[in-house]
Amino acid sequence: MANHYTTSGLDMDRRSVQKLFYSVAFPAAVIGIVSVVLVFREELWSVFSSVNRFEEWVHQAGPFGPLIFIILQIIQVVIFIIPGGVPQIAGGYLFGVWLGILYSLIGIIAGSVFNFSLGRYLGLPFVHAIFGKKQTEKFDTITYSPKAQFAFFLLFVVPGFPKDALCYIAGLSSIRFFAFMAISMIARFPGIFGSALLGDAAAESRWPMVVFLAVLSIIFLVIGMVFRERFYVIIEHYSGKRARSSPPDDKISIE
Repeated sequence: MANHYTTSGLDMDRRSVQKLFYSVAFPAAVIGIVSVVLVFREELWSVFSSVNRFEEWVHQAGPFGPLIFIILQIIQVVIFIIPGGVPQIAGGYLFGVWLGILYSLIGIIAGSVFNFSLGRYLGLPFVHAIFGKKQTEKFDTITYSPKAQFAFFLLFVVPGFPKDALCYIAGLSSIRFFAFMAISMIARFPGIFGSALLGDAAAESRWPMVVFLAVLSIIFLVIGMVFRERFYVIIEHYSGKRARSSPPDDKISIE
């Protein structure tokens, strides 16, 4: 009887917390993200669309430059419609290859974990509100697959997929918190490394290297964009039939 009472009490607490998130945090998060984009849209686009403008913002912070850089990276990931290439290139340009990679990884992983946690805590209604039901359901097979970890890893590695946006959708899956952190770090590393190397080469005026890396990046991006649907079909086929038609009730946990 004692165990049953304890389990029931935990279930009631979980439902209460979940109800609180749906009724308060869900609309607050939606309103907050939309408001930031609308109010600061010109400033955000100005900063994130130019390496020079991004550099100015970071330099103005003085000794707090690395911290500002990391915060800007987090903002770019959370507000996923902001272009992500400029900050990564700027990291190499401002701090060199390895510090640029480090600061970019910290910011991108922190933003990715934030997106993942919002998707997990606020659940399907929140993700539908952000992306629309049709767009979200496109990833159902992968999201609810027992092989979700590797499937999302492939989505993060292949160029052309909206990685920052996928973090929200990944929160609906069965992927555990620390596994997602590993996926984010490992899958994003090649792109971050290449961007930091490009920025560092530009800072040192090594133009043949800049041209080579820029062309290589464009080739990978074009291949990813052109064959994105085919890549997705392959990944979806690997995932197999979805395990369930909706997220399980225990999505409130990120352990």
